[in-house]
Amino acid sequence: MKLRGFHPPSSVISRKIYPEIPPKVEYSLTDLGKQLEPTLLSLESWGIKYVETMKYSKNIPSEKID
Repeated sequence: MKLRGFHPPSSVISRKIYPEIPPKVEYSLTDLGKQLEPTLLSLESWGIKYVETMKYSKNIPSEKID
């Protein structure tokens, strides 16, 4: 998925295009997007713990988790 698809006016991501060569585009979070930060950080923390737990699980070979 490309960030360009998240550009509607009420989006969580803002896209700014600069008229330069080579082209330059900057992405940033809108105020709405910034409200998601605690949730995303919590999800990241859960994901890190999950991967660490699965590395030691006998159900999934460790070479499948990087």
